[in-house]
Amino acid sequence: MSHTNRLLIIAAVMTAFLVFMLGSNTARRAGGQEVVLDVTGYDPRDPFLGHYSRIRLDIAILDLRDLAGKDDIEVEDLVYLSLEPGEDGVWTASALHHEQPETGPAMLGLVTSVYFRGQADERHEVVQIDYGLNRYFADRATALELDSILRDDSRSPRLIVSIPSDGRALIKGIEIDGEPQYERLW
Repeated sequence: MSHTNRLLIIAAVMTAFLVFMLGSNTARRAGGQEVVLDVTGYDPRDPFLGHYSRIRLDIAILDLRDLAGKDDIEVEDLVYLSLEPGEDGVWTASALHHEQPETGPAMLGLVTSVYFRGQADERHEVVQIDYGLNRYFADRATALELDSILRDDSRSPRLIVSIPSDGRALIKGIEIDGEPQYERLW
């Protein structure tokens, strides 16, 4: 086999892999349960990753006394957070599990911190969970606009997320002042 043919085969395999990854991501976003989550933000830039808004989900820090289904939660545990819709269209945390529940959407996350709050007689456990949704990438103009919206307390940005059957949530877009803006993959 000639050198040119080997290079063409390698290029074809690499292209097929990229097409597979794009198709897989598109199918996971389209096939999952769509939920809307409240976010807060802060503003970094990275010269290698491009423009993005750093966001923090309101469900990233959870007081365990407010949740059902909790077990002994430790740092580096993989957990599933069950969500239920609120009256305002924002989904909220309802239960925390070590195993994926059979009903309702549940986001998979990694416990990054477990600590106690309160006085000695009223101490309660709090967990911090990373869902892998802490950066919203956008072009420069959109990222700068989103950063100013995230700093403005009178605005209400929300993250639109798709939760496929495996629980690994994907960002679909952002909702600003009740108007959804979906990401285009290409």
